[in-house]
Amino acid sequence: MEVGSWGPEKNLMKRVIESTEKLVNATFKPLDVWDREGYDVQMITAYNRTEWNPACGMTYAVPIKSISWSKKEEEIEEHIVAAEKSLKDNKGGKRGRGDDDDDDDEEEDVSPKKAKLLKLKANAAKEQERAAKKEDAAIKQHNSKMQILASKTMSTLSAVVDVLKSVVTKNKNFRSAPVFMVDKINHDFEKAAAFLKESEDIIKMTKKCAKDGTRLPSLTFDAADLGMVSRAVKKDISDFEAFEKLCR
Repeated sequence: MEVGSWGPEKNLMKRVIESTEKLVNATFKPLDVWDREGYDVQMITAYNRTEWNPACGMTYAVPIKSISWSKKEEEIEEHIVAAEKSLKDNKGGKRGRGDDDDDDDEEEDVSPKKAKLLKLKANAAKEQERAAKKEDAAIKQHNSKMQILASKTMSTLSAVVDVLKSVVTKNKNFRSAPVFMVDKINHDFEKAAAFLKESEDIIKMTKKCAKDGTRLPSLTFDAADLGMVSRAVKKDISDFEAFEKLCR
């Protein structure tokens, strides 16, 4: 006597599910660090995602995208597949039906004169759009140039300006130094400090200008001027250190 019986055989279907996951992570570093690592600092400043770090000043983000793929195979019963397909078809077939107006059947007659006027307006709008894009690109290029120079100035002059400031305001041997040395150190210190102040102001305005799409003020110096001032203050420090040795 049979105590049980087998149920109907299940019809299984194989289903493959493939998925893609995309993630974008951004690391914030000072501009000179990205430069040393071989990145294009102009592109980084044009991207213009910044964050102020109390330890190292203004930092810039570089977004890195990562992609992962997965593939999953599963077996499901045939009637489940049929039910899913039926549900999908029903959803696709349901569409809102509204009363058709006569708008679809009637087309507005456009006279040649009106058509010409519409074309002129469209061309004018396109020209304005091109001009706006051109101006936006010019602003971004200018702001990028100012950001790069300001960041380079801060990394180049911050330390040496602090040293000269200590010499000018605190060192007891400074007033007894030769007049020509005192005058030169004062002159170079004031110039370097002014360059540094301008650069700090530019960095502070970066976020606001990026948000508003406005142009950063132009720095009163260029990279060549920065190089000359940097060499001058370094020489001032070296010359004063040599003078101090004579005072001992």
